[in-house]
Amino acid sequence: MAAENAKAKEILDALIDQLSNAHLSAPSAYEDLVAFLESIPFSQDQRTGEVTTMLDRVVPIAKNRNETLAKLALRMFDPRLVEPGVYENVRGLLAYIRADLDAQGTRPASS
Repeated sequence: MAAENAKAKEILDALIDQLSNAHLSAPSAYEDLVAFLESIPFSQDQRTGEVTTMLDRVVPIAKNRNETLAKLALRMFDPRLVEPGVYENVRGLLAYIRADLDAQGTRPASS
């Protein structure tokens, strides 16, 4: 269990590091983050074998247009996601995901 916690911390640290980048505004940067989130398995259904990724867990937050509730959900992942200097880029990422959902009616594609 400690190894899993260490991996989760490493993943969140890398995500926070990327989201702390002041120049994270190009669509390609958000595409890269979406691909990263999609590549991280979050859980697996023991019965069906279906894998839920971090992106699957972020999509409902992106769908929520109530910023207060979205921030609360983000804090459940990691409180650093709502800190100044990070949250501005998180909002941009969520808007990118939401725009893709609105355009396609599905979860965003990573490519």
